[in-house]
Amino acid sequence: MKSKLSILIVFLVILTGIVKAQSKATPEERAKYLTEVLMKDKLDLKDDQLENVNAVNLEMLQNMDEAKANNEPFSALKEYSDTRDEQLKDILTPQQNASFQSNLPFFRKKMNEKFGKQ
Repeated sequence: MKSKLSILIVFLVILTGIVKAQSKATPEERAKYLTEVLMKDKLDLKDDQLENVNAVNLEMLQNMDEAKANNEPFSALKEYSDTRDEQLKDILTPQQNASFQSNLPFFRKKMNEKFGKQ
């Protein structure tokens, strides 16, 4: 009886891992979450800014996924993040950009909690 229970537990753990691996969020899903859930209220984004900010976030996340798939060095990932930060300067007001910079650790933490290291 104990061995059947042990086998069942092992099976459930493996099944959970498989399901989690298959549910990897797309760059589009992650960009939407980052923009509309995390950034919108924290930065007081206006409707006309949302689409542009989402496009910049999406481009960064797509580039980062591709870089990770190609085993590019960390410096490449940092470069995509830096490029995104520069592009956002053209979209955000100076006050919003200052808020963005100060909230970066919060945004990263929440993204990792929601999506893990993707």
